[in-house]
Amino acid sequence: QPRSRGLGDVYKRQLLDRLTKKAKVEKLFDSLISIEKIKIYKPDPRVYKLVTNKYSCKPSEVCFLSSNSWDVVGSRSFGFQSIWVNRVNKNFDVLDFKPKKTISDLAQLKKLI
Repeated sequence: QPRSRGLGDVYKRQLLDRLTKKAKVEKLFDSLISIEKIKIYKPDPRVYKLVTNKYSCKPSEVCFLSSNSWDVVGSRSFGFQSIWVNRVNKNFDVLDFKPKKTISDLAQLKKLI
């Protein structure tokens, strides 16, 4: 059975569409998940649970991307495999959790899949 691939964030759906098209990764995903309608925000665990419920998967089976270190920490503490998108070449904040991998932009995601 093929794996489902979804991308989600607090962004409005239209912004997710633009970001994925700009990086030329839109075809890597089966769906885009926006939480704008439910008004629950990260790092609330219910946000991460939306993903595991939608795809009937374990947190460890989810690859989560963010350019915010606090977001990487929140998703890692939930059990996601988190990737930090370090767009501006800065140091990751000194926190309890570290990203599984670091990339500089979404276009590099193709190399990881």
